[in-house]
Amino acid sequence: TPGPDAVAPNYTGFRVAGNGHLSKIPHSTIEVGAGTDPTQALISPDGKLLFGSDLFTFPFPPPPNFPPFIPPFASALQSFRIKPNGRLVQGPNTPQPAQIPPPFPPYILGLQVHPTERLLYVGFVAGNAMGTYSYVDTGAVTFHNAAPSTGLGICWIRVNNEGTFAYTSNSTDNSISTYSLADPFNPVEVQKVDLKGPKELLGGAPAPVLFTTSPFQLSLDPAGKFLYVVSHENTVDDSFPEGNALHILQVGADGKL
Repeated sequence: TPGPDAVAPNYTGFRVAGNGHLSKIPHSTIEVGAGTDPTQALISPDGKLLFGSDLFTFPFPPPPNFPPFIPPFASALQSFRIKPNGRLVQGPNTPQPAQIPPPFPPYILGLQVHPTERLLYVGFVAGNAMGTYSYVDTGAVTFHNAAPSTGLGICWIRVNNEGTFAYTSNSTDNSISTYSLADPFNPVEVQKVDLKGPKELLGGAPAPVLFTTSPFQLSLDPAGKFLYVVSHENTVDDSFPEGNALHILQVGADGKL
């Protein structure tokens, strides 16, 4: 926020007391550049690493016909080691730009880890693909591939407890994709579900979404039988409040919705 009390974008650690009280860990803050817009802080299954995505970090020349609503700043993938005292140490090869092949815009939004393999799944939000990275103890990350999606605008990712399926919320076209992780290094999209409920097409100038509602956060119940998806309205004047909704999708034995 501008002003004398402005705080630079950052990653900061907190301790959680038994009563739920949060207390900031001294000297745990790592600041990132102004305008970089950190969007997620994701801890690895062993609790020793933190992964982050900074939406707008590296300037790049926009290609022809680049949408006017997208800033010409590529995303960065972050990794940090979490020390025993809770402080963070920057990963050796991060921040690094999104490794999606041209001509797709290099943006990252949405991270998720595999529960048993040292793999990090990354949403290439403007490239309509889910990237796969491996990682090691130091926090170094290595890009492997980008699995195409028929859904538009991957924003968030959820992997089931068994590590056999991943689900992505696709904000642009109001849909959910299911990926098979039979080979966790090579995800494959096996289903796309258009979400039900009230929605209208957005008219006027080009926008990053097609409808008056978009899915964002999603989570599975502990048994992995239901997927919960939170959507929000996309109108700036609050003219479509019914776009704020919770969707409940049943997960079949084959992982599909």
